[in-house]
Amino acid sequence: MGLHQAEHKYNIVCRLIVSALRHHDPKVNVKLAHTAIEFKHDGVVGFDLAGDEAGYLAQPHAEAFSIARNNGLGITVHAGEAGGTDNVLYAIEKLKATRIGHGIRSIESQDLVKILKQRQVLLELCPTSNVHTKTVDSIKNHPVSKFYDEGVPISIGDDDPITSRTSVSRELTLLENSFGFGIKEIMDIQKMSIEASFITDPTLKSKLLQIVSTP
Repeated sequence: MGLHQAEHKYNIVCRLIVSALRHHDPKVNVKLAHTAIEFKHDGVVGFDLAGDEAGYLAQPHAEAFSIARNNGLGITVHAGEAGGTDNVLYAIEKLKATRIGHGIRSIESQDLVKILKQRQVLLELCPTSNVHTKTVDSIKNHPVSKFYDEGVPISIGDDDPITSRTSVSRELTLLENSFGFGIKEIMDIQKMSIEASFITDPTLKSKLLQIVSTP
């Protein structure tokens, strides 16, 4: 398997999240959950729900997520980008997601922001992508700094680096240029990302936290 070859030859550690799609038949996603579990000891650590949030609800796929969760996979759900705050709340309360893909419309509900903070549910934010999808009209109006100030865990990603023509490094530079984020804020975000990751090896997680904590 390519993951193991890369780890053995180049010391690159990579893990996979399997994404179910909202528009697929729920039975297909149940089967996908079982397949993901089969590869739990071969690189798969998480189960996700992606696809057309505005056109398809998450509710029909609850069984697939129950299966994945009960068999030890981490749960993340794309919600709160094309859809509203109810989608985020459902992902947290019913699907038991500990991470939310995008989730930027959570800022519309202070009660939801409090839940995200209290339960330490991480938002996987992708600022440039959110502008391209017209979820926000500009980087300046992105709620990333508000989430950070409120104590909501966040990570920064590039979503689709080819379509958005960006990278994680460029996204972090955007935070510096647009919101005045400095090294402290950037390192805080890296720590939050590691803490919320689906890494199952405590030694590896500890090593990564040590790296981002080193001055």
